[in-house]
Amino acid sequence: MRSLALFLTFAVFGLASPHLTDQWEAWKAKFQKVHINEAEAVYRRAVWEHKWRLVRRHNLEAEARGNFTFTLHLNHLADMTTDEVNVKLNRHMEEDPASFDSGTSTQWDKGVEKVPESVDWREKGLVSPVQNQGDCGSCWAFSAVGALEGQMAKKNGYLEALSPQNLMDCSLENHGCNGGWVSKAFQYVINNGGIDSSSYYPYEDKVRDCRYSYNAKAGYCYSYYTAMRGNEMALQVVVAEAGPVSVSIDASLPSFHHYMGGVYNPPDCSTETPNHAVLVVGYGTDQGLDYWIVKNSWGPEWGEQGYIRMARNKNLCAIASYPTLPLVQDGSTGRLQFKSIPLNHESDCFFYLSSSTDFKGSVIMDLIHMAAITPPVALTPPVALSPPVALSPPVALTPPVALSPPVALSPPVALSPPVALSPSVPWWRPQGWATGWRQQEAPGLPTVK
Repeated sequence: MRSLALFLTFAVFGLASPHLTDQWEAWKAKFQKVHINEAEAVYRRAVWEHKWRLVRRHNLEAEARGNFTFTLHLNHLADMTTDEVNVKLNRHMEEDPASFDSGTSTQWDKGVEKVPESVDWREKGLVSPVQNQGDCGSCWAFSAVGALEGQMAKKNGYLEALSPQNLMDCSLENHGCNGGWVSKAFQYVINNGGIDSSSYYPYEDKVRDCRYSYNAKAGYCYSYYTAMRGNEMALQVVVAEAGPVSVSIDASLPSFHHYMGGVYNPPDCSTETPNHAVLVVGYGTDQGLDYWIVKNSWGPEWGEQGYIRMARNKNLCAIASYPTLPLVQDGSTGRLQFKSIPLNHESDCFFYLSSSTDFKGSVIMDLIHMAAITPPVALTPPVALSPPVALSPPVALTPPVALSPPVALSPPVALSPPVALSPSVPWWRPQGWATGWRQQEAPGLPTVK
């Protein structure tokens, strides 16, 4: 068996090159590589030498001919085949397109202000240090907590790292090291009422029993937004206005696995089959090349200290396929909040009955997704509306709404014009900051403006 393994290794990768022995030993020492037996060591060296030739050829062409705008190097993945890297590390499950397409028919640029030429949320303290997911397909968990960390930092004024291990152990709709969905990670946080800090619940590179503690809760979200699929201008607006955004990309190429620096712009990256979840933390331009700043979860030894700059405005590697951002605002800024109302979308958990001014004065209707008001609606504890709200004439509520205990309305509240609320009435669905907002009209109801 050992002889057969060695024969196959030589047949596929060729004989070992003696002049590379010193480099091989230095690389093993740098990344603390230990192989279980001689056959494994021979095989891994053969794979490493294959990658050595690939990296050398690419960098020579980039320097001498200018064929590439990025360089490669022999990082900690250099003794793994391309298939091994993809199977172990790139395990983000493709999201359901229906949930992303249902509210994105309006063009991205309606009501959108001009965005800055460059953004880097690392400089604003919204991005935690790069971590290494190890030999585990947990990219979905790192991407999700990265987006949530940014939103919590904006809200609280300080950054606290959240726990991807909490998601791996407790988000049962996902599959731990075998992959998962960012949307279902956010749904777990919504349903659970929070997520623990990374300091309390550290990463372990494997799935264990759920150990969530309410006392260690450091983040939460009430819903999540999605930007228009495939539209990088929509993604740019969300990144500029809101913060770091979770995205999914095609990370299957050897050039991605061994990226060292520069603007990543390979000719053969898929725009349709994302398999790896990462975090867009900004964007910019370098010598005329527009790029995204993307945080990976393969450790600081990978790429530009754990980051990659990916070419922008061509949907490279399907980067704009599934942009997702959690919503952490709790309705405390003068919004009338109706709790415990059944809603009909997987990401709904709160229903707001007012508009608010967010993100540089853009008026956003916070009636989250299409919602059905189901009787009876209980408002507990009493709701105080302050400052005074002018609403006239009275509201027609059908069916009756049970208010218990009584609602304190001071001064008297009047509605104008009459508004009818009835079961299964579609109201507003958010389409992402970059896509505008579209009213779902219902027969017999006035237009809400």
